[in-house]
Amino acid sequence: MALNGIDISGWQKGINLSAVPCDFVIVKATGGTKLVASTCDPQIQAARKARKLWGFYHFAREKGYGASSGAAEAKWFVKNCKNYFGHGIPVLDFEQDTAACGSSWAKEFLDTVYQLTGVRPMIYMSLSVVNSHNWSAVAKSYGLWVAAYASNADTSYQKPSAPVCGAWGRNVAIYQYSSHGRLRGFNGYLDLDRFYGDEATWKAFATAKPAAKDKEPAKEKAAPAKSSGVLKVDGIMGKDTVKALQKVLGVTVDGVMGKDTVKALQKWLNKKLSK
Repeated sequence: MALNGIDISGWQKGINLSAVPCDFVIVKATGGTKLVASTCDPQIQAARKARKLWGFYHFAREKGYGASSGAAEAKWFVKNCKNYFGHGIPVLDFEQDTAACGSSWAKEFLDTVYQLTGVRPMIYMSLSVVNSHNWSAVAKSYGLWVAAYASNADTSYQKPSAPVCGAWGRNVAIYQYSSHGRLRGFNGYLDLDRFYGDEATWKAFATAKPAAKDKEPAKEKAAPAKSSGVLKVDGIMGKDTVKALQKVLGVTVDGVMGKDTVKALQKWLNKKLSK
């Protein structure tokens, strides 16, 4: 099972998502620590209205918009998209110009988003960026959306297999295989993407993963209470108890001792123990 979709931004302002055939839409949301895309919410609401699956992405270190550390940009992303988490798939757009920061910058961003929201974002990058760094630490926890184009010829949806992608191998979540997509309902080029999963898989990527519950600390065993020198006995003593008491005291008692007898014995013993 696989789904066909597109990713859009301000370049596709005014697109009628109800008229464009797609299973999912991924929308540009933020960039750096200053940019919030004006087209983001209108496009997401349009996707919801058209009953499309959707995601939203942050453009890493966008020039002119307060490029900063991975953690700082993650906080900006979460702050401005807080109502989207748990519903759509969040993505880090890690372009070629940002690649010089290395995989550690990306991991800091991804980890911070996860810590703040409980949702593990995907990371988007070209195949050349995948091959430029060691992504093993990222691949352990985060899904990959990779871009690699076989050609720039106009095309509609295809059914391509994702390329081998470093630490992810062929275990790729989304493959962007063309930037020259032509689909009815929109008079322009669209990026075409293939998601390798069904609707349930998509929603699993979007959903927060609850942290494992900490085991309750072992309860300390209560220390045995120290004798106060006073014996307290309640209720009725059965035959076995009577026999044991008889052995300790060196007296002979037959039958079962009732409440009155127990109280009298308790009083007598307390006098003995208090001496």
